[in-house]
Amino acid sequence: MFGFGNSNILRLSGLLISSIFNNTNYPLVVVWLSVNCGSVPKRMVSMAISFTISGAAGIVTPYFFTKKYEPKFTAGFVFPTALMALSIVLCLVLKVYYGRVNRYRLANPTDVSHITIKEQQDLNDNHPNFIYTL
Repeated sequence: MFGFGNSNILRLSGLLISSIFNNTNYPLVVVWLSVNCGSVPKRMVSMAISFTISGAAGIVTPYFFTKKYEPKFTAGFVFPTALMALSIVLCLVLKVYYGRVNRYRLANPTDVSHITIKEQQDLNDNHPNFIYTL
């Protein structure tokens, strides 16, 4: 709406709606990533990748709002929209993967009684009873 509308009211309404969804979406993605990482190193790496990609997108996007792309700035609106679409696709892929792993683990229970509690904790998300949060 705010990228391709001709009316100022329409563009401002689209900007408001977009900012509401963008500002509430990112913390949910961060929490979802951290909950599904069984170990602290995996959690740190997943957070670093997430912050790096979102930071890079924030650095690159303003370069599409230069005189070269005026008056409509179509590239400036298409680029972040494409990145949001890519993040949705990647989240769906991850959800499908987590679902498959969960179904496999639930269908094939493994006896871990012979392993000490410490060794079980060290397995992190490789533990047979670890279930990903969807």
